[in-house]
Amino acid sequence: MPSPLPAFPRRGYYMGNTPPIPRLGIPALKLHDAGNGFRNMPYPLGKVGTTIMWPCSLAFGATWDDTLIGQVAAAIGREYRGKGSNLILGPSVQVQRVARNGRNFEYMSGEDPYLGARLAAAYVRGVQSEGVIACLKHFGFNEQETQRMDGNSVVDERTAWELYYPPFESGVAAGAGSVMCSYNKVNGTHACANEELLNRDLKLKMGFRGFVMTDWWALHDRPEAAVVRGLDQEMPGAGAETFFYAAALEALEQAGGGEYTGYLGLPKKRLYVEPAARILAAAFKMHLMERPSCTPGTDCVEAIESDQRSKANNDLARRVATESVILLQNDGVLPLRAGSGLKTVALIGHALAARSWSTAEIGMAGDYYSGGGSGHCYVSNEQLATPLDRIQQRAASLDCGGCDL
Repeated sequence: MPSPLPAFPRRGYYMGNTPPIPRLGIPALKLHDAGNGFRNMPYPLGKVGTTIMWPCSLAFGATWDDTLIGQVAAAIGREYRGKGSNLILGPSVQVQRVARNGRNFEYMSGEDPYLGARLAAAYVRGVQSEGVIACLKHFGFNEQETQRMDGNSVVDERTAWELYYPPFESGVAAGAGSVMCSYNKVNGTHACANEELLNRDLKLKMGFRGFVMTDWWALHDRPEAAVVRGLDQEMPGAGAETFFYAAALEALEQAGGGEYTGYLGLPKKRLYVEPAARILAAAFKMHLMERPSCTPGTDCVEAIESDQRSKANNDLARRVATESVILLQNDGVLPLRAGSGLKTVALIGHALAARSWSTAEIGMAGDYYSGGGSGHCYVSNEQLATPLDRIQQRAASLDCGGCDL
């Protein structure tokens, strides 16, 4: 059952929250964006610059190093836990199809399903080793942002299993606690109420034992359709378009005599049983009951505003950024060295990019440093430097202050 919170968080709240049930010892779920780092919103919704701005997930993929990505995921998990969150809304593992998709920067698989499968498993194991539930997204075939609410992805079974499912299947096998269903339609039916997608492929064939949650405003069907087709939780705080309020679910259960028939005639179960069991199973797996933490609201202000940065994490982020860069053939020019006779350095591209507007924007607009939407990270301009800044610093350190740049 979602908590009656506004669509956007207030101080001390995460991007999505479910209330605890103290009499049963059930903790709150505290969901927060995103797969490439804790998204610190500008004050008073958060405190900018108190976690590492990790390279985007596509850069993770460009390292081709699942061991490294497992280390990164564990580090991100520790930051999340320090912030009081217990569910990370990531990793994004979609296999890219549309070159201009606005979310390509946050899709770790790139265009390679095998690479995505290796990295998805490493990420899930890494972040969940820190007691934070991973959420694989966006399931499925979420290939573009344009018309994402009503676009229809038409996919045959062989294409799905050979090209687009491997990262999800691998993440499921690694024990991911949750999966996020996407906005789009799949073969004519919206993903969050698509029985073939959620029940048949994800839960039965892949053996997924966690819970399925919507993206925000991704539920287009009434509870009586969505629940029986494989959805377990509507994203809390979805606002006026929320369907999964207690009154609606209780009325549905009473109208149905307290039972429903699952996919392909599976045994009858009470409406609440399977979704509740799946959510609780993920919570038990991550030992959330044994690790009490803050309750969303004023109790979480201290955690959300705490500084979780560390030199070790900063060094790890730098290593990922370095490993993700592919250079053209280097004939000995790099790295720049003192005494090389260097006089001119050509900067090609966005080396003069403007500073981040993260601190001035409460919205989700992207900038040079971080893409837009839920994957957008907020840091202070004092913590950022343009490529030109760093090259000038390097030149000065090599006694090349007179170089033409």
